[in-house]
Amino acid sequence: MSETSRHSLRNSTKAQDAPDAVDQMIEADAAQPLDFIPAKLPPKPQNPPGVYLLTGSTGFLGAYVLHDLLTANPRAIVQCLVRAPDRPTARLRLEANLRKLSLELDATEWSRIECIAGDLAEEKLGLAEAEYGKLAAITHTIIHCAARMNFYENYQQLRSINVGGALNLLRFAVTTALKSIHYMSTTGVFDSDACRGKTVTERDVPPHCRGSVIGYTETKWVAEQLILRARERGVSSTIYRAPFIMGDTGNGMVSRENLIVAVMIGSIQGGVWPEGAAPVEMIPVDSLSRAMVHFIGSPESANQTYHLSSRSPLNWREGGKAVRT
Repeated sequence: MSETSRHSLRNSTKAQDAPDAVDQMIEADAAQPLDFIPAKLPPKPQNPPGVYLLTGSTGFLGAYVLHDLLTANPRAIVQCLVRAPDRPTARLRLEANLRKLSLELDATEWSRIECIAGDLAEEKLGLAEAEYGKLAAITHTIIHCAARMNFYENYQQLRSINVGGALNLLRFAVTTALKSIHYMSTTGVFDSDACRGKTVTERDVPPHCRGSVIGYTETKWVAEQLILRARERGVSSTIYRAPFIMGDTGNGMVSRENLIVAVMIGSIQGGVWPEGAAPVEMIPVDSLSRAMVHFIGSPESANQTYHLSSRSPLNWREGGKAVRT
């Protein structure tokens, strides 16, 4: 993509802001003070371990993480933060999502789920003071899978949920009792002028996201920076970078928002198939979820960054051929 076309696309998705103004906003957000993290961190919760706060359970990956966490850990208590006006509605949203994805839980597993009606983007997660305080006192581990993923929306449109939500969870992590955080990121954080075309490892931290034209990956880069800085200040923080999340290996269930699936559906409808040789990194949702749950349950895996992807990526041409056959 030429410099001219790149900036044209960036301008078209960033309202009236000049590209340099958006870059300045992004860098300011990533560098904002984390002064809510005290020099002396609070103690861990006094109740027995195994109480989790999960975001994204009414989405695709989050639903699998909920299912796998409950089946792998018979003592896990999972509090699902759901955007809803009240708890009964939150429960109905979760039930409908699990049913849609064919993820079954028995009565005992359902008894270990608490649906909490809130909003990740709001102060104190949209909860009343008393409810927030109670939740903060008993939670041991935060699993953050929620995000607004839209490749057409700009950074400003995605900022409140994807950046503000991560910031609110970091505040929650040091409120009353110290909690660990597990954050679902993306390999797209490397989509920048600094990293494009280079080989990167789990130890690499992209220095900036300038050159990206996708607001979603920009917000994920900023959230990562905040979480990595919290890690440096003593908050146990584990990051999972995944590529495109694909269908369940058992039943093929996939998110309808999946870009790869949308391309393939368009190819079927139009009779025109991708011919590029560029590799497309993917991972099945159930494989990703099981890996995350394994690392979440392994204390030695804390404070690490993981790249979770398939061993043998397809390219666009191979993907198109697989669909046709």
